[in-house]
Amino acid sequence: MQDSAEAVDLSKEAWRVFVYGGCVSRDTVAFADPQAYSLVKYVARNSLLSVGTDARIQLPELVLPSAFQKKMVDLDASGELLQELRKMRGVDVILWDLNIERSGVWQFDDGSIATNSAELRRVEGMGSVLENARFIAFGSEEHYSRWCTAATMFVAILNELELKERLLVLAPEWAAKDIQGAKNKRVAGESIEFYNHVFSTYLAHLENLGVAIVRLADTVSDPDHKWGSAPFHYEKGLYKRLDEEIRSFARKKNPFDR
Repeated sequence: MQDSAEAVDLSKEAWRVFVYGGCVSRDTVAFADPQAYSLVKYVARNSLLSVGTDARIQLPELVLPSAFQKKMVDLDASGELLQELRKMRGVDVILWDLNIERSGVWQFDDGSIATNSAELRRVEGMGSVLENARFIAFGSEEHYSRWCTAATMFVAILNELELKERLLVLAPEWAAKDIQGAKNKRVAGESIEFYNHVFSTYLAHLENLGVAIVRLADTVSDPDHKWGSAPFHYEKGLYKRLDEEIRSFARKKNPFDR
């Protein structure tokens, strides 16, 4: 943390942020000083594997509890993430975390893909639709291979759009324990160690592509987190550390002249 003599004037530092991923990135921005960031766009519940495919014809009408949930599932089904990014050349930072990849994806007969999000599964009639789709599990050889191919293309396109240098991946380890010392439960039948190990292989591919990544180890979760207890719902100190990393990255990539 900077001391008061070196403190940055937050009123002059509203970094324009595009968030692609999930709660790690979104919570970091949400819990930061409200003047620190301007959230230009938030894309959640979208696996990288769904980008560029259109599964909308495969899905029933998307009736969901909130407009946000419907919008995210529809964007995922349309595969139009890149179209959204093409509108964002003025952003200072693209924040990306890989948390949604843990859910795996569904592939339909026409080759289109939809992310196996909780929101997708909640759509009425989706159960019968998914009976005719093929599940590709996170960490499987197929998922990893296809994800690496997709990531290589994704980063190449960001480079063409002059956005690669503004991409920052937030990758704190999932917490094995919470701040009270209680052990976190398994997720979808797998251990925290499994997820940390598998995520590290996906992150290594991004590092080989020259993507900037913030890795944090020795994390702990907060059982009283706004969104409930989970190994990726962290104690407040971790979000402050991520906040500092983002601002440092933004200043280097965007020399402050506003």
